[in-house]
Amino acid sequence: MHAELVSALHGLQIEEIRDNNPGITNLNISRDVYRLSDKAWTLLGRYIANNTHLDVIHLGCCSINDNLPSNTDSNIFQGLTKSDSIKELVLESVIHNNFGAEGIRSMTSFLQNSPQFVKLNISGYSSMDTAAFEILVNILNGGRIKELNLGHCCITDISAFGNVTLPLLQKLNLAENSIQNIGNISTLENYTSLTALNLNKNNIGIDGCRAIAHLLQKEESNLTALGLSLCRIGDEGIEILVNSLKHNKKLKHLDLTAPRKSESKSQFNVTHSKLTFSCLTGTQDTIILSSGVTMKLTLKLAYWATLDS
Repeated sequence: MHAELVSALHGLQIEEIRDNNPGITNLNISRDVYRLSDKAWTLLGRYIANNTHLDVIHLGCCSINDNLPSNTDSNIFQGLTKSDSIKELVLESVIHNNFGAEGIRSMTSFLQNSPQFVKLNISGYSSMDTAAFEILVNILNGGRIKELNLGHCCITDISAFGNVTLPLLQKLNLAENSIQNIGNISTLENYTSLTALNLNKNNIGIDGCRAIAHLLQKEESNLTALGLSLCRIGDEGIEILVNSLKHNKKLKHLDLTAPRKSESKSQFNVTHSKLTFSCLTGTQDTIILSSGVTMKLTLKLAYWATLDS
């Protein structure tokens, strides 16, 4: 099996990982390895289990899918459970990977018991749907996760966030899903540790805007970057969000890029504030808040627009 691993993963320093070489801290498998047997995956898991220096594992386009062996002794993620050093796991689909609910379940022990683990990236999977998302957040409930990237998947409903607590979560990327339901106004209220929330290219609706506004209004909120590009929230949604900024002095980056200029009015007044809004001009417009704070909002086609207080 060792020879199979070395042959299939040539150039990835498998022997150094096996021998716990302190100079090797990353394992990046970003090639097709369809011929790698279940036993070889098991062996790789054992090597990782005995390694105390690896801190980043990147598995992209390498035939990781829901058909991994279910036996706990032969599942690579059971091997990862035994690692005390891994901080970040990236499962990135390009074309071939299929990783959904059963794949998430197979990671349960690792996600709940790895003391150093804080960053999870599961992006680009059509099989990563709402059911898989709900399983994942329940596994992570109360844990140490700080960064969660679930971009470009097929999640339609994230209301499960309201039923769990991720007390250390700082960065959440849910861009380019099919989200239509964030939940009720209190869904995000406990996520005051969030500093960056990316919901670009989703259809979050007015209720979603209310949930985000509720978070922005909380004094303890730490959100500094908010992405709502191409979310079709319309003027009512924008008004809700702008009103939530009346006393918020922490938000610095806001993306409200609209699909077409015609979908937003060029100018309108909001209670206790004045917003001159034009999404696609690239000009600097001014928000004058009731507290007397003046903030300049740069609205442009950039990934993050800039809000300077």
